[in-house]
Amino acid sequence: MLNKVELQQKESLECVRTQQCKVKCQVKLLETAVEKTETVFKHSTNAEITQLDKSLNTVLPESKKAAMMENKPGRTMPDCVMVEIKTQQGLDHDYATEVRVQHNKDGSYKIRYFLKDTGKCQISVKANEEHIGGSPFTVETKPRQFRPLLSFGKGGSSVGMFRCPYGVAVNDRDEIAVTDPNNHRVQVFSSDGTYLRSFGKEGDEQGREFHCPADIAHDKKKNIIMVDTDNHRVQFFNYQGEYLNQFGGEGNLDHQLSGPFGLSVDGNGNIIVADRGNKCIKTFSSYGQFLYKLGEGEAFTAPFHCIQYNKHLIMSDLDEH
Repeated sequence: MLNKVELQQKESLECVRTQQCKVKCQVKLLETAVEKTETVFKHSTNAEITQLDKSLNTVLPESKKAAMMENKPGRTMPDCVMVEIKTQQGLDHDYATEVRVQHNKDGSYKIRYFLKDTGKCQISVKANEEHIGGSPFTVETKPRQFRPLLSFGKGGSSVGMFRCPYGVAVNDRDEIAVTDPNNHRVQVFSSDGTYLRSFGKEGDEQGREFHCPADIAHDKKKNIIMVDTDNHRVQFFNYQGEYLNQFGGEGNLDHQLSGPFGLSVDGNGNIIVADRGNKCIKTFSSYGQFLYKLGEGEAFTAPFHCIQYNKHLIMSDLDEH
């Protein structure tokens, strides 16, 4: 009976210590924020004070770097794990993305983070306010090096060959659709580069023929949307390459296009087209109905490609370099 009471008491004390550690972690972050606030109000100009909220947002997210994790196999009470990153200039809250702590259930942790800059930094890892073995660690980050994982195709007109390939799009089946402008077709490959199918040939017949297909994308319905540049239109196909619909036609009216090139689909499923000949960016509904345009007049000289990121539209203007 006494042993059982002692065990319960021990577990209760351990729980209290763990919660105390967690509270201390949060208090430390709040003290940092308060200290920064006081400094701003004492020494900053009005213009700087307006930036206070942004500054605090870089301090307070540090709480994300504290996590409740298990430490030892069979242990019921979690540890409070705190990760801190310091550069050579000192503590930097913006040096890394959110740090993730993963418990491996064998008495060890895996800590994941992505450093935003190169150089040396110091990583401190504490469990219940005590440094783990080897902490702090010195880490040197080097510039990212990219290398090709796969390449396929070569010059020519046969199956699997290309003549000036341009647009690329990947669907949720990991199939890679590539526009082959000078062969006037679209070719589809598996994720390992194996040829699967192709559709299109030179001409202007609706649904079957293309003239210099350029950009390509998939919509929310998994259909292929492709710019048929020299036919001044956008065509829709299902993933097998069967024709569905089209919009455009040569001209300078809102619903028409002139040598369109770039194409993308925004988060709402609308289709954004770089209408190069009409020197503007046009947005259409997922069914091809004209919605609005940007850049009419002298704003652009040769809009080439366009994508939406968050609420921003990013485009390239070819002749303006």
